[in-house]
Amino acid sequence: MNLTSVRAGITSALETIDNLRIYEWIPSTIQPPAAVVSLGTGQYDADLDNGMIVNYGVLVMLTRADDQNSQQRLDDFLGQDTNSIFHAIDTNPTLSGSCDSARVTSWNNPGTFTIGGIEYLGVEVNLEVLG
Repeated sequence: MNLTSVRAGITSALETIDNLRIYEWIPSTIQPPAAVVSLGTGQYDADLDNGMIVNYGVLVMLTRADDQNSQQRLDDFLGQDTNSIFHAIDTNPTLSGSCDSARVTSWNNPGTFTIGGIEYLGVEVNLEVLG
């Protein structure tokens, strides 16, 4: 499994979500609403075919200018409707052929994140990729 291709596949899948800027690489500044794809932990020889299991994080961040509206939009991104991260990955489970399968497993760390000295409301969405 080529990790660069998987990252590009995640990015491509997430680009189907309306009004969400996707950053394939960790930026020094963002324009919210934004999602930043980051590599997490991995495991070699995870199955009988010597495949890998790789975890990715998608940090979703929204402006703090209107916390209530941002929280509602964050709820939408975390749901299972057609404009959610779950749906974007679920409808493209091979990430355009870059892996055997990918799925959204959970989210964690909801709260405030600081990038470039600016605070954002956000959450990390966790993906598990098999290949």
